[in-house]
Amino acid sequence: MAGSITTTPPIIELPPGSSPSSIAKGDVGATGPSNVLTIGSVVQGGSAAATITGASPSQILNLTLPQGPAGPTGPTGPSGAVGVSGTPTVNQFATWLNSTTTQGVSITGLVKGNGATAPSAASAGTDYLAPPSGTALLKANSGGALANAVASTDYAPATSGSAILKGNGSGGFSSAAAGTDYAAATSGSGILKGNGSGGTTVATGPDIVTLGAMTQDIEFIIDGGGSAITTGVKGDLEIPFACTIQRATLLADQSGSIVVDIFKCSYANYDGGSTHPVSGDKITASAPPTISTATKAQDSTLTGWTTSITAGDILRFNVNSITTCTRVTLALKVLRTGQ
Repeated sequence: MAGSITTTPPIIELPPGSSPSSIAKGDVGATGPSNVLTIGSVVQGGSAAATITGASPSQILNLTLPQGPAGPTGPTGPSGAVGVSGTPTVNQFATWLNSTTTQGVSITGLVKGNGATAPSAASAGTDYLAPPSGTALLKANSGGALANAVASTDYAPATSGSAILKGNGSGGFSSAAAGTDYAAATSGSGILKGNGSGGTTVATGPDIVTLGAMTQDIEFIIDGGGSAITTGVKGDLEIPFACTIQRATLLADQSGSIVVDIFKCSYANYDGGSTHPVSGDKITASAPPTISTATKAQDSTLTGWTTSITAGDILRFNVNSITTCTRVTLALKVLRTGQ
């Protein structure tokens, strides 16, 4: 093997003024230790080379070796053992089917397994649904294939026009009639109600309130501030919606007696009580809300009352008589009839 070995020669120091020839030969020294050369790195390179590193007696030889030429082809090895037969892979099966013939069977259409070792041609109408000609909707023909479906028999045919459709009882559709088959659209932007003729109309305030059966309480508290309530006017209350009084309830803080009258006038007529509202505007007739030696009373008969209230009306509450009670709540249950 061509190459080179690089070593480092020893360095000998001479006494000053002397030369190698003038130095007398010394005595033979003792035998030194045997040198140990260890293989270091072996790497591939363009040309062979070797380097020795380290100090005796332990040194390392590092080699660089070029790649040699390819050797001759070796003899063919013995045949391996026969493997266990199994199912071909998808790729093997695809390659098998892509050949012009498959184990003697000519493949020109869909194939099916024949229970043996090779596939056979599948039969339309027996092994799969054969596609019928045409562009109509399809149905199964109970013979293993498809047939064209018949309008009005197998499906509801399309109906011309843009109206709302209804079933015609014969397997198809017909246009639905506004006001007969459905409520016709009503112009406007309000809430709608049925008009009794298959259509709708815009609902008014009373319609909406009645639909929701909206009842609520109007409450007025008479407070003596810890002392017994006194007689006279106790305050006014504006009612912002139209309604009908259905019941009056009195609730006292302790057992006692009280009679409360209610006066009513319009907002336009209200003048603080100079002329309105006054006793001549009372709505309770001869049956004002009354507690008699008790803590509560309730009246839903309202005999002789004017129960209708217009939106914006003013109610005034006047104590006609009182004993013992220091705080009483008067609640009027009303049914809203408008906004």
